[in-house]
Amino acid sequence: MPKKTRKEKVDAAQKRRQEHLLRLLGQSQGQSYRALQRDHPQVNPTISSSALPDGPTTASDQQDLALAGYFVSDLRKSAAVILFIIALEIALYYGTMYSYLGTILRFGH
Repeated sequence: MPKKTRKEKVDAAQKRRQEHLLRLLGQSQGQSYRALQRDHPQVNPTISSSALPDGPTTASDQQDLALAGYFVSDLRKSAAVILFIIALEIALYYGTMYSYLGTILRFGH
């Protein structure tokens, strides 16, 4: 039997809590557990996209966005430097291999 995923474990725990609460409510009000389950089906709440804020709302959110911008610009600069170094190494390798660079820079003479 495969192991439960994290989502399945959370769902099972939520179901146990809900059943326990329904049993407690049913005992205190004299109603049967099955009648409560029938009257109060399990509902999965969802958050609509209209309920979420559009932009950064706090100073820390704005700071996080600024840091993300700096990270992206630094990453681009680093990638450009790395690509330049790799291209230079390739040019030096093929230049010395065919002796073009050796005659210009007087290697081996």
